Amino acid sequence: MKNHIHIPKTDMVQSFIAGAPDAQHVKIDEPTAKDDEHQKQISLKLPLDLLAKIDAAARDLNLSRASFIKMQMTRAVGKD
Repeated sequence: MKNHIHIPKTDMVQSFIAGAPDAQHVKIDEPTAKDDEHQKQISLKLPLDLLAKIDAAARDLNLSRASFIKMQMTRAVGKD
């Protein structure tokens, strides 16, 4: 005798998940043109060994490379 496994349809699964109390979508603010008015993109060459250390430190803090560099430069110049 074969065991029959009932696999719900995708829309039923999505409906079930959407009904969970913690299933509300969280709106993540996207950067706006206004945000870009206060920033300037630059190009920077770094020694490969330094870049590897930066990447490792950023990864340890669960940050992107750019976020880590911004954080450290902000600290270096003494601004919040």
